[in-house]
Amino acid sequence: MGDSEGALLLYQPKKATKVDYEYIWTMFGRDISPDMLMQMARQLRAALSTADLVGNRDDVWLAEPSARGITLDDPDFADRFRRSLKLREVERSIDDHAVWRLFGLHQWSIDSMPDGKPVCSSWVAYDLALQHFWERLIVRAKSVTLIHCSPTLPDRLRQVLGIEVEHIRIPDMAAHRDRWPDDDGTESIYPDSYDRVQRTINVPQHGRLVLIGAGIPGKAYAATIKRQGGIALDLGGLLDAWDGRATRPLVFATKTPSQEPSRGHEPYMLQKPSWLPLWMRGLSRRF
Repeated sequence: MGDSEGALLLYQPKKATKVDYEYIWTMFGRDISPDMLMQMARQLRAALSTADLVGNRDDVWLAEPSARGITLDDPDFADRFRRSLKLREVERSIDDHAVWRLFGLHQWSIDSMPDGKPVCSSWVAYDLALQHFWERLIVRAKSVTLIHCSPTLPDRLRQVLGIEVEHIRIPDMAAHRDRWPDDDGTESIYPDSYDRVQRTINVPQHGRLVLIGAGIPGKAYAATIKRQGGIALDLGGLLDAWDGRATRPLVFATKTPSQEPSRGHEPYMLQKPSWLPLWMRGLSRRF
C-alpha cells in the first residue's frame, strides 16, 4: 500500500479537486471517469479485506496517537497530520496533497482494517531483496506468471534464474506509457487492460506463483489469484528495479543511502542464487 491507494480510498466525486484528478490522471489517463474510480475503490477495498498480509507504509501505521483525532475538516489539517507521521528524512517536506493521500491510508487502517489482519512494512519486499530471498524462492518454483508492463523483464528472469515465465503484459502508468515504443496506447489501463487480465487469471491456479507489479489494480489481481488457488506476491516497484529502472528513488535513498539516486536500484537487481551457507559464501570469496 502506498499513497496512490490512499488517494483512491479517499476519493469522493463531489469533493474531488483539480489537484486530485491531476494526480489520478498520471496513473490512469484522462479518460478515467468518476464511476470507474468508485468501482476501482470498491475492488481495492474488497481485495484488501481478503489479503493474507497487507503491507502498509511505516510512517502511516506508526503515526503518533494524536493522528487519530485529526480530520480533513481541521483548518490546520496538513500541518498537524504531517507532524504526526514518522516520515523518512527524505520525505519530511512532502506537499499538502501527499499528506492528504497518506491520510487516506491512515484512515483506512483505523476504520477498515479487519481485526487480526497481519500487517507488515510496505518496504519488507525491498529488505528481503537485499538478501536475494526472492531469487531463491522463484528458482524453487521453477515456473512463474509475471503481471508487469516491461517487455524485457521476462527474459531477465529467464536468463538470470533459468525459469519459465508466463508474461501477462499490462500498460505502464499513463504518465510513462511512451516509455515502451510497442505500446500504441489504444488499450485503456482501466477498464480494458484490467478486464483482460482478470479474464486471464480467473482460472484454477493450482498453487502457481504469480509476481505482480501493476499499481492499484494489482491488489485486485492478487485477490483473484488467491481465490483461484494461486500464490500472489505484489512486489510493485521492486520488479522495476529487477528490470534495471530506479522508479522508487525515495525508498532507495533510505535503504541504500550510499548509492547515487539514479543507481539506487542496483543492489536489488537479480542475481543467480547461491545455495551455500553464509559462512561458506564468505570463505568462497576469500579463496
